[in-house]
Amino acid sequence: MGRWWAIFEASNVRYAFKTDAEVMRQLGIVEAQHEREAKALKETGSPKVMMSEEEIETLRHATNITKAAIHPDTNSPIPIPLRMTFFVPANIPIAMGMVFAPPTIGYTVFWQIIN
Repeated sequence: MGRWWAIFEASNVRYAFKTDAEVMRQLGIVEAQHEREAKALKETGSPKVMMSEEEIETLRHATNITKAAIHPDTNSPIPIPLRMTFFVPANIPIAMGMVFAPPTIGYTVFWQIIN
């Protein structure tokens, strides 16, 4: 998939406003696939399982949402304002304030504190 695409998917704004319920549902899809692979590994010696194109697309979508919104150590949802996907929408107003504010000490200090 490549590094650039992986970073793009991790910070994709489409995943910024997913509810915790939706995120947990997607985590369930990913965990179910891990269980299928573990079962296949135990039975056949290989974790590979046959999947339809639709299942692959569903799993990719669920994996992207899970990577963007689930803490990898605790498997709990990350609060929306702290998610990597929220980085761009949260920082646009701050960047605009820093760029377009008059160049005075007060404005500079204010926008640096906000930042």
